[in-house]
Amino acid sequence: FLALNYSTIEIKFEKSHQGNYHHLPQCRDGKTTNGVWLEKIEKSVGDALARLQPFLNKRYTAKKSKFKWDAITINSAQEDTWFFEREDCFYSYFSPRQAKECLNENIIIFLGDSIVRLVHVAFAHYLGVHVDDQNIKQDPDRYGTVQISNHLHIAYLMMWEPSDFYRRALPDLKKNWLQRIHTQGSVIVVANFGVIHQLFDTCDNNNTFASNLQKNIDTLSTIIFPATLHLILIAPTFTNGNRVDQIHTTRSQFATKIMSQHTTSLNDNNTRLSFLDLNHLTTARFDGTKDGVHFTGSSLAASALILLNMLCTSSQ
Repeated sequence: FLALNYSTIEIKFEKSHQGNYHHLPQCRDGKTTNGVWLEKIEKSVGDALARLQPFLNKRYTAKKSKFKWDAITINSAQEDTWFFEREDCFYSYFSPRQAKECLNENIIIFLGDSIVRLVHVAFAHYLGVHVDDQNIKQDPDRYGTVQISNHLHIAYLMMWEPSDFYRRALPDLKKNWLQRIHTQGSVIVVANFGVIHQLFDTCDNNNTFASNLQKNIDTLSTIIFPATLHLILIAPTFTNGNRVDQIHTTRSQFATKIMSQHTTSLNDNNTRLSFLDLNHLTTARFDGTKDGVHFTGSSLAASALILLNMLCTSSQ
């Protein structure tokens, strides 16, 4: 096999050990440091992955747009047939019906920048609902909310700059979701709090970044109370400086470390914190991005798969 080792992630050309998972537990956390990308998809896995279209096994072509870029088409890997595995546990490939049954009676809010928006789009596709990333980018208030079923809603709240949290995200949350959250008694928030747009000064002013992150978490928990909050922090992708020089690898790794530390330091009975590590997930996937920030194709599909396994227990 050919192995390209970056940190602890490898790309391998080898056969998957699908079918030998009966002795392994399900992957219920968002760790990706001990994962591998496998290229040869066996039929049993390929059938399950097929429903993740348009993110897998499809040639993407750039198309002209009056907007600066189309996150789905322009940044996608070409002829992408990779999938992500861990050797210590297995990912369950839920059908849309199974996923909806598991997530029923839930409100899931995606809060953050374009990285979180793409995860929101992929997650909706995994649930069998098509949403258009370009529409959400143009008008998140109109297109960001998706009713999956009568009792399952997912929504995207935009936050790029730190000020957007108080100027835009929180007002939208209070106006459109807070009463429903309090009635239901719980909410799942998947957020990076605009971390990509804060990488410019992450290393130079790390205390400010960490302080803002903690304030955002505390404020969100206070607003949600007395309902319970499951907050899943999403790390930045493996940025390489192609899009903007300052958004480079060292900064994204440092931000990942800070965000990971926050998930282990919380002491709040009302709030549960988890961590989804997109940084290590995308480390080896330099083929999956054209701007060094936004990863699509199977990299994006894997983020939705990992998130769903964090939220749902497999029956296998």
